[in-house]
Amino acid sequence: LPLHWLDRSRAHDDEFAKLSGLFLPGISAAYQQASRRIMVVGRETRRWNVVTDQAPFLCLDEYIQRAMAIQQSHLAKELLAPPDKGASFFNLLRALDHDRDGIAWANLFSFAWNGKSPMRWKNFPILLEISERLLKAQIEILKPNIVIFANGASSARYRQKYFPHKGERSVCSAVADYREQGIAIEQLWQFQLNGKIQCYRIQHPSSISTASRTARRFLLER
Repeated sequence: LPLHWLDRSRAHDDEFAKLSGLFLPGISAAYQQASRRIMVVGRETRRWNVVTDQAPFLCLDEYIQRAMAIQQSHLAKELLAPPDKGASFFNLLRALDHDRDGIAWANLFSFAWNGKSPMRWKNFPILLEISERLLKAQIEILKPNIVIFANGASSARYRQKYFPHKGERSVCSAVADYREQGIAIEQLWQFQLNGKIQCYRIQHPSSISTASRTARRFLLER
């Protein structure tokens, strides 16, 4: 990982001026003891500013601890907040009828660009490789029982790159859908990751279509 992506030493360059801090959420102190651990993978594109004029970069270890503290604090605050108006990513997390200590927050991409998705940034191929390695490490370390991929359709091809579901490289098994229950396959799909983690794929929680809302309710009931 280029250090200037973190310490903002090249923030004066147009190429890096709009790059966010690293998305590296922590977990609650009671996460490992939770009866069931649920990871929700989104594509949130908040700025995640870790380094500021008031809090400059000191060293990598301190940066990592600061990023995790900032983003875990944000998650804890959002889980306790009242529901947002309309549909939102955090409304999905709040709707999980579950011990909040067992909720982990992850992201398909590890940086935002211009406060939005980084898919159009010229360095996206490098960012994509970093993001894949980070997400896989999070899953390996946090050992969720369930993963909900809620990153939406526009970035689905990158999730499939990380976790192929076809061919010799496939890491997905026990694939199933709920078309018999009236849920379209593009709205809800399930599989087991690496033969042990139950996973579900839905549209991004901000989707307000009737089909998306129905699929979310169906998944939450499950």
